[in-house]
Amino acid sequence: MINEPVDKIFCYRDLLIYEDIEEEMDAEQDDERSEYKKRKAQRGGMPNFGVTLYFIEGLYKTKPGTGIVGIFQIVDIITPFLKTKNTFDVSRGVEKLLLTNNPIVQFVKMCIDAGTSKTQCYTDARAAGIAVRKQNQLALYEYLKEQTAPEPEPERTREPEPARVRIPPPYAFFETVRDFIRDELMNDEFFGQLEYIESDLSECDASDIESTGEFETGDFIFEMGQLETATLKYFGHYHRRKNKLVMRIYPEFDEDGLKSVLRR
Repeated sequence: MINEPVDKIFCYRDLLIYEDIEEEMDAEQDDERSEYKKRKAQRGGMPNFGVTLYFIEGLYKTKPGTGIVGIFQIVDIITPFLKTKNTFDVSRGVEKLLLTNNPIVQFVKMCIDAGTSKTQCYTDARAAGIAVRKQNQLALYEYLKEQTAPEPEPERTREPEPARVRIPPPYAFFETVRDFIRDELMNDEFFGQLEYIESDLSECDASDIESTGEFETGDFIFEMGQLETATLKYFGHYHRRKNKLVMRIYPEFDEDGLKSVLRR
């Protein structure tokens, strides 16, 4: 069940398909064939699986009294000015400065009002003993400059609704997560015998998600079920705001590795 408005849900609908490699073995591979049959019988055959990865993307409301829409709005504003791949690390640094009302925030606002460049502002801040990481201060400058830009006069006199920003979906991030899931399954003794067939990214509906529990913007849900029985066998749910991963999958699955990938 979803517990807040969500703009879009993106998903991959992939497959794990069994290919009978027994037929490809020649007459000299009797021992290998025998072992293969034994393992197959022990596991009750080789079912096919559907693997669906859901990425919950949405709209972020302005936090009352702060003017901060959320970390993804910060990402959206400062990314064009960054010379690093650590976009989210820098964005989190900016968000922390804003939420804790660090003295550098007021200092940078004064720089912007005075028309001081961001590089000179950093130099002046160091001279004044208000030192923060340079990359974070430069990004903060760009964020505050965007926030303080004059807005056009509203045509209506009624109170405007809280700002909501549409966040472009991070397609590269989706692919990174899918690559991790695929490689982890292919490294497993059982699932590694199946062929992983990738699908294109598509849009899904909240009603498509079979696993239980509430989800919200920023969450990731991993569902996996047997195609023959339409039974959901495994699923994982990463709650972004709680930084919590709930998994129902085989013990060897690298949950810590997945959490590391999901901390975007």
